Amino acid sequence: MYFSRNISPETAAMWGVFSILFSAIIAFSSIKELLILPSEPQRMSIAEAKSLVAEKRQWVILNDIQWDCSQVFHFDRRKNDTTYIVFTDEGKNILGLALFGGIKDCQKVTQAEVAGVLDLATTGSDVKSIYERLAENGIDIAQHQADGTLLTLCTFCGRKNSITGVWLSVFFLISGFLLFIPLIKANKARKTANQFMKRNILRL
Repeated sequence: MYFSRNISPETAAMWGVFSILFSAIIAFSSIKELLILPSEPQRMSIAEAKSLVAEKRQWVILNDIQWDCSQVFHFDRRKNDTTYIVFTDEGKNILGLALFGGIKDCQKVTQAEVAGVLDLATTGSDVKSIYERLAENGIDIAQHQADGTLLTLCTFCGRKNSITGVWLSVFFLISGFLLFIPLIKANKARKTANQFMKRNILRL
């Protein structure tokens, strides 16, 4: 077996513990999301969605979403390119950042119906960078943060993403248990060797 030749059985088992713990974390968050989200995205206005987001994330299609194609931010990475596009409601009172996987053309986005999981904005490194750039462009982020009208819309999140998470948790769970096999075999071999030695000692 690969692990038995390259690392000790004890180290493999330790990685197995990490894999099982990681599986539990993914399963918990994915199942929790599946229990919260409806069977399909709900159609509503941004104002309606905002009033519900304070209690829990919402899987929605926003009827009155207005895309600002002058405020598009690409983050190019080796394995995980993302695009953020600023959106508002029709009255431009509520500001949001829509997150897309990959590099997106804003004009094409405006022509399609976009569903996603809406939540209050968090302050990850990408979002902080966008805040700074929006402030440079004259958009008062502080005002929207203060009254809770700064939102994020994850367009690749939803039930499908959560189901994928459940399958990933199963994969890591099985992998974790498999990583215990070298240790089980090693312990069995030690036990057999000890028994053999005891028998030989008794014969002397």
